[in-house]
Amino acid sequence: MDKNYAYSRDIKILFIIYIINITVAIFLLFQRFHGMNETQKWVNHTVEVQLSLEKCMSALKDAETSQRGFLLTHDSTFLTPYNGAHTNSEILVNEIGKLTIDNPEQQKNVIDLKKLVDKRFDLMNSTLQNGQFFSDQQFKKTERILHGKLEMDTLRMCITRMLNTEQILLEKREEHRDKYLKLTLYYALGLLLFSLAITTFCYLWLKRELKKKYINN
Repeated sequence: MDKNYAYSRDIKILFIIYIINITVAIFLLFQRFHGMNETQKWVNHTVEVQLSLEKCMSALKDAETSQRGFLLTHDSTFLTPYNGAHTNSEILVNEIGKLTIDNPEQQKNVIDLKKLVDKRFDLMNSTLQNGQFFSDQQFKKTERILHGKLEMDTLRMCITRMLNTEQILLEKREEHRDKYLKLTLYYALGLLLFSLAITTFCYLWLKRELKKKYINN
């Protein structure tokens, strides 16, 4: 009776050890996969910032092309893309500001970008609303257009600088993600081998104990 009790007790202990092993392995794997998911989120986040910057640049180009078409032809149909372009650009700048809230360097760039966008649209609006533009002398027209080009070039440089900053971040985050993924695979393989070792040990121990019991009986 004592031997049966000891045998039953040992089986229970072995079963508990096995369950604890499996539970810990699953928990640790879950933690690794959760971390891997976080690294991918930061990669996606950086790509999202880049896309927003490119959209902002595209909206500014559309507005400038629209204004130029109107100034060349005096045809108001060219202004269709221009209408609402300023509001759309402001929305994109605010979105970029929210996305880069964790990056002090980009927050400074966002402030500069907002000022440059407002300044560019102020000049375009004043040009469109100024009926004298079409009657101005050629050198005045050229001066205003060159002024607009200078502002647009400054805007482009600001956005390019921000894109370059995000590209550096993207490369670092992709490298971190890839390393984390590789380590996670090794980690999973290690846990699998460890679990197999525990399972094998339990099997051999149980087989040995059953053999002993059979011989004793």
